[in-house]
Parts: sequence; C-alpha cells; structure tokens
Amino acid sequence: MKKVKRSPYELVVISVVVVLALALSLSLYSSRANYQKGNLMVHELAMMRSAILLYKNIEKKNPERLNDLVVQDYEVEGLRRPFMDRLPMSRDGVYVDPFGNPYKYNPDSGWVSSITPGYERW
Repeated sequence: MKKVKRSPYELVVISVVVVLALALSLSLYSSRANYQKGNLMVHELAMMRSAILLYKNIEKKNPERLNDLVVQDYEVEGLRRPFMDRLPMSRDGVYVDPFGNPYKYNPDSGWVSSITPGYERW
C-alpha cells in the first residue's frame, strides 16, 4: 500500500473538525447532566414536602429541622417507619441538593426549597 501524504491544510481542517466535535459533545453532556440534576432535585423536594405534610398531620406541627424527618418515626399498622429516608448530606450535616447547595427550610411555613441559582422557585 502506498502511504498518502496529507497537506498542512487538510491536517488543519481535520484538527478543527475533531476539536469542534469534542466541544459539542462536552457541551451536550454538561447540559444533559444539569437537566438530570434538576429532575432529581424536583423528586427530592417532592419527597421532603410530602414527609413534612405527613409529619404535620401526625404531630400537629411542622418539624423544627429537616433532620427530624429522618430521626423520628411513626407507626402504621404495627410497623415503625421514618418520615423520610436519608438524603445526601454535606460534611457539616446539612442536606444538600444534587448541585451541592444546601436546602433551605422554613419551619414556620413548612416549606423547603433550594438555593441553587435558577432553581429557587421549585
């Protein structure tokens, strides 16, 4: 087989195409990962809000902290169950969202939300 010699122009074009393909794939991966983190956060917020409502219905008050939902339990049909399973925690012992920011909980209203920019209203 005869070896084909490429011109410098062809090498530059091939290099540019490869770099553009890599940049596009990394961009798509990053945006997809953020989309999935947003979906996960919506599910975590729904779970926490449901646990807060259950706690309020049983205890007749809102929990003082989110951790109360994990450490306290209730009895139904002879079974003891926690109000909520564990969520990811930071080293400080604070519950964090999928983006690594702490959840904000208001014990007066019983509302939990995220402080991640762009997701504060969820």
